[in-house]
Amino acid sequence: MASLVVGQVAIVLIGFLLYQVFFRNKSKFPLPPGPKPLPIVGNIRDLPPPGTPDFRHWLPFKEKYGPISSVTLLGRTLVIIQDKEAAVEYLEKNSSKTSSRLQFEFVNMCGYGTMLAFMDYTDLFRQHRKFVHHQFGTTALVSRFNGVQEIESKRFLMRIFKEPESLFQHIKTEAAATILKIVYGYNVEPFGADPLVRIINDVMENASRAMLPFKKPVEIFPTLKRLPDWMPGAGFKRLAREWLALTDASAYIPYNHVKKQMENGTYQSSYVSELIQTHGKGKNMEPDEDTKEAIVRTAQMLFTGGADTTVAAIMAFVLAMIHHPEVQEKAQEELDRVVGTDRLPTYEDRPNLPYINAFMKEMLRWFTVAPVNTAHKNDEEIIFRGYRIPKGSYTVASNWWFLHDPKTYANPMAFDPDRYLAPRNEPDPTGMFGYGRRICPGRFFAQENLFITLSQTLAVFKITHAVDEKGKPIEAVLKHTPGLIDHPQEFPYSIAPRNEKCVELLKRLEVESPWEESNAEDLEWGSFTKYQEEHRRSVAERRSKVLY
Repeated sequence: MASLVVGQVAIVLIGFLLYQVFFRNKSKFPLPPGPKPLPIVGNIRDLPPPGTPDFRHWLPFKEKYGPISSVTLLGRTLVIIQDKEAAVEYLEKNSSKTSSRLQFEFVNMCGYGTMLAFMDYTDLFRQHRKFVHHQFGTTALVSRFNGVQEIESKRFLMRIFKEPESLFQHIKTEAAATILKIVYGYNVEPFGADPLVRIINDVMENASRAMLPFKKPVEIFPTLKRLPDWMPGAGFKRLAREWLALTDASAYIPYNHVKKQMENGTYQSSYVSELIQTHGKGKNMEPDEDTKEAIVRTAQMLFTGGADTTVAAIMAFVLAMIHHPEVQEKAQEELDRVVGTDRLPTYEDRPNLPYINAFMKEMLRWFTVAPVNTAHKNDEEIIFRGYRIPKGSYTVASNWWFLHDPKTYANPMAFDPDRYLAPRNEPDPTGMFGYGRRICPGRFFAQENLFITLSQTLAVFKITHAVDEKGKPIEAVLKHTPGLIDHPQEFPYSIAPRNEKCVELLKRLEVESPWEESNAEDLEWGSFTKYQEEHRRSVAERRSKVLY
């Protein structure tokens, strides 16, 4: 078996070499410039090394080769665009040709290819996107979720008040609680680590690692997937099976929970329940298999995409406030003046909060949650600005650079909301949500959620440097992480109520927004009972502290 695989790899390499010599495109238009490739394997040495964020790796290419550059690997071309106008022109004006995804072997082996963000541009993709758009596609549509978002934001504040040392865990809980309530009608565990949140967080972490192109040998040599499991180098197969099982479990466990609740008449209205009611047939309201799969996978995508990016953005907010206390004070002054100090800001206050709205824009720009977009694949050859982009190439745009280009944003490394107000009026950064037919379908929901969470946090808490035993500030450093979503690495901080009036307001929240009983014990875990066991231990530990 092993010798057969080696032979197949050799045939692929020989065939590729012959193709390059005798049949490669003789177009008068060149590929975008880039480093000189090695024979056969191409620019394998020029890919981002392990541990290096892609956007950092590609930045020097702009200086060396210009705003549009490329590398090749076994005949596949990767185009890197580091000019905003070029990215919009190529990915939006050519969206009928550039909206597909390059399918990587390892990604599909792990089951991530069934998620909307990573599906090819097909009728199935359009069906999935239609489901999501009908629920989340406009500001008016997502406004019906404002009540849930406000309640979960208040609970976030309560958690911080009771356990400020666990801020980063509270951020994850709040992001998950909001989207799980909306998508599945599910109440998270208020007293400890929620098992559904845990399993989906594990899937998100795995997916972010798997989506980086050419990180696994099987993506370069697909025939390696036929290696026997026992052979050296076949560990990726075992890993893929583990991740696939986890991916499927994270999708079907909450879906089956909604179905069971609907049968019992105990469900809460949600994205999933509404789609089942619309498309279900017969006494059991069972959708056909294709529709069921679309409901299951779009629900999974809404959670994995929505919660993951929210966590990254709120962590970055905390770091920004540590380093820019003058911005924090100015935002709080506007909140106190417009909203007052006897209540929290609501969505109704937003039109009267120009600095807070500018603050939200600056959050999207200053810390670019998706510094490089998920690669687009073109379905036919495209001649673009004098360069040939071969059919099947994939293209990434450097969102981070677009939002930190000093020609567009003055002093781009500074957190400065005033840049969007008169007389400066610098460009709105919300274009970071994607391009063309691949633009993020949850962008309106994400912006609404960030507004309520960050404005309410600013209203009652002061965020500062942590201090050591001698009272000296401990440096909080922004450290990027590789992956599709950039998560700031955890850092030291201090967070406390701004004053006694804020303390009283926080104490009232528990009466106004009481905790709900979790649905965690109702989930059916199959072979993943470890998550349930961890949950029970966590709840027992938290309740022993009598915190809630």
